[in-house]
Parts: sequence; C-alpha cells; structure tokens
Amino acid sequence: MKHEYELLSEQYHFPLTMMPWWLESVSKADGKGWDAVVVKSSDGIVLGAMGFHWMRKYGVYMVLMPPMMPSVGVWFNHAHSDNVYTRRNRELRVLESLAQFFVSSRYSYVNAVFDKYLNNLLPLYWYGFQLRTRYTFVIPDISQPQIIEADYYHMKRRLIRKAYSSYRCDIDTLTPEVYYDMYDEILRSRGSNGVLFTKDYFCGIAHAAIERRQGAILVISDQEGTVASALFCVWDSRTAYALSYWTKPSMLNSGSSSMMFHEAVKMLSCRVLEFDFEGSMDRGISASYSMFATKQCPMVEVVYSRGFRGWIMKKLIFLKRHLNIV
Repeated sequence: MKHEYELLSEQYHFPLTMMPWWLESVSKADGKGWDAVVVKSSDGIVLGAMGFHWMRKYGVYMVLMPPMMPSVGVWFNHAHSDNVYTRRNRELRVLESLAQFFVSSRYSYVNAVFDKYLNNLLPLYWYGFQLRTRYTFVIPDISQPQIIEADYYHMKRRLIRKAYSSYRCDIDTLTPEVYYDMYDEILRSRGSNGVLFTKDYFCGIAHAAIERRQGAILVISDQEGTVASALFCVWDSRTAYALSYWTKPSMLNSGSSSMMFHEAVKMLSCRVLEFDFEGSMDRGISASYSMFATKQCPMVEVVYSRGFRGWIMKKLIFLKRHLNIV
C-alpha cells in the first residue's frame, strides 16, 4: 500500500512523522524499512491511513519506534462538515482496521507511541494491545515569544538573561557530522558508550530535513566561538520537535541550554504553532521542561506480542531498556 499512501500524502496534509520522506529517512538500515496501511470503506472511499517503521531481527518482524521518531501518526479523512459523531465513528473504524491488520500480519511484536492528539485508542485495546501512558511537554502557542517568556518560571528567565550576556545563537554553523561527533564525545566523556544511533543514521535524517527546510541545528557559542550547546529540531506546518540536543559538561550551569530552547521558540514562532520538547519520563528533565510554560500532554504507547517469538522479543526489549544487558 506504500504507493497509494504516497499519493495520499501529496493530496492531503500529513504531519512530519507520517511523510514518506521522513519514514524513509528513519528506516535506512539493513533489516529495516517502512510500510503503510490505507483503510477504505466497502465502497472504496478512503477513511484513513497510517505509515510505520518495521525491522527484522532474529528472524522476527517487528513494528518499533526508531531513534529520533517523535511519535506514530494516524491520518483520518475527515470533512469540515462532519459532526462529532461522524468523526468518532470514522476514527473507530480506522483504528479497528489497523488493529485487525497488525493482529493478522507478519509482525509478531508491535511497540509504538502514538501522537498526542490521538487519544481514543480503545479499538487497539479491544484487540489485545496493552496501552500505557507517556508524557510530552508542549508550548501550545509560540506565536508571541515575548509573552511566552514572561510565563517562564522565574529561574528559567534568570538563566536566559544570564546566558545572553555571554553567548550568541547561530543557525546551521555546525554540520550534522560535526554535531554528531561533538555529541558522541560528550557522552563518552561521561563514561557511556556514546550516541545510541549511528552517525550515518543521524546525518541522513538531519540532511534530509535541512535540505527540505524542515530542520535546523541551533548553536549557542561564546564570543570566541566556543560552542556551549546545540539543538537539532525539525518541524511541519503545525509543530516543531526538539529531537536532539546537548550541552558541554563544563557549561551546564551557564544558562546556554535554556537560551538555546528560547532561541528555537523565537526562530520558529513565525513558522509553526507549537513547540514540542519531545517528552521525557525522567523526573529532572520533565521538571526542566515544565519551567518553559509548557502543557504536559499524554501520549499512548501501545504494545502487542503474538506467539512465542513475540513473547521472546517483548522480554528482550524489556531487558534492553531497563537492564541494558541486551
């Protein structure tokens, strides 16, 4: 159904994470790919569609969230004249069809986080999917950055003012390759194994987004040009996502990180409506995001496993995530 899905993406407004070029970018690796489901009525009318990332490991086909993927989206073919009941019924039909597809497909394990605006996932629950709540943090309206800044927590405002006295912001002065190398070096200096995804993977996504003018790397540096913080963000016509960022350990208390996010909001205020910090369940990170006058938005993570292979993959992924031994 990929070809039909690609045609739909050209005719209708799809969000960033549903665009074929984005799905292609996050799926360029051996044993990985993307596919799509287009749901139609009995008389052939398109009701909705979903694109998703898949991978094959240990001979098992799985639907997973690739690195730097904010969420999975589902598009519904709503009309402006539809009332609330028509829209709800269409959504239920589409989601039930998607559930039926995955239950009967080659995919033995499914783990996906759905977009924050998709909150009625009952049909997946009816078909045996587990539903869990995650959170992201969003500034709902960034059209007036000065007003938003006044709503920041006073500690954030103080840090931002402090940073502006010593730092400046530039855009795309770091290539994706240099950004990745600096990020990897910072993580290794802290004793980790470096960035969890490969350089080719990150650079493929970053170059694709930047070339389409849907992505940028913001750089915060001092007067001598020494980089303190950097952020890679992407956007569509509605939402900007902070996909990746880092700050040098020696500059964690400089305010450069807070200044970086504020500069991103300013830059994107004339392009998108909202800024998504790409939520975290970590206590410290979520507390920091909340100080930017954000709204905490629930997102639903769905998990489904079928058969012995699906059960094994579920256990292996749990071990990898929580015990870091796989």
